[in-house]
Amino acid sequence: MGCCGWLWNSWLCLGLGILPISVGILLAATFAISYSIAVMLGHVEPGFPYISDTGTEPPESCIFGQLLNITAMLVAATIYVRYKQVLEYNHRPEDSGLLLLNKLSCWVGMFVALGMSLVGNFQETSVLVVHFVGAFMCFGCGVLYGCLQTAMSYKMYPHQNSLAVCRVRLAILSIATLCFISSIH
Repeated sequence: MGCCGWLWNSWLCLGLGILPISVGILLAATFAISYSIAVMLGHVEPGFPYISDTGTEPPESCIFGQLLNITAMLVAATIYVRYKQVLEYNHRPEDSGLLLLNKLSCWVGMFVALGMSLVGNFQETSVLVVHFVGAFMCFGCGVLYGCLQTAMSYKMYPHQNSLAVCRVRLAILSIATLCFISSIH
């Protein structure tokens, strides 16, 4: 059982699959917490404000920034684990193009994490240019990361994943791309 008991062992049993799940949960919690505080203090009107608007005034800006930094760290860890996973399962000489895409994907993904951290640390009301650069890095590089991962999925079919996985990634990428393009207006 070890010195930490059953709880510690239960967490270890979850494995690295907990990383992307924790990113989703913490990201949703970040938005919900900062929105709730901003509405309670009258900093934003109830409804659907821009996410960044809910994190511009203290104390919600502090919470928003801290939680987004933690999420960015988890995003970087998730991206690195995916990089290592693809590297581990592809050793054939014909995989050289895939491995190049994998390395590029890892770099692009790290820019996503950096952009997320910039968004959290530089509020739009204080340093607008840096905030927008961070948002573009987060969302623009996020779409590029999705493109690379989708292309990699098709290259790894049928050895590492199914055609259904490829198609789901392509559908999610299509929606993300449309959302990104519509937000640039």
